Amino acid sequence: MYDVEATVRIATPLEVILSGNCPLAWSHAPGVRSTEIVGRLSPGETLELAKEPTEWSEIPANRGHWRDLQVGDRVIVRLFLDGETD
Repeated sequence: MYDVEATVRIATPLEVILSGNCPLAWSHAPGVRSTEIVGRLSPGETLELAKEPTEWSEIPANRGHWRDLQVGDRVIVRLFLDGETD
């Protein structure tokens, strides 16, 4: 499980497309990968960068209870590998 900083690029009524630096271990993992938005970052707030190789990726996410997200908002997104839970 990884927590990464991401930016909302596309927002629809049901989902958002985020972009951010994802750990390669998550981006290239076989099997099911899932995501969960866990918080919104305030202006000037940053999340500590991963201590392993990353790549810029698009991250689809379910809006869940984050109905007020708009393009450009910065969020914390939790990335799960197959079989992991919070």
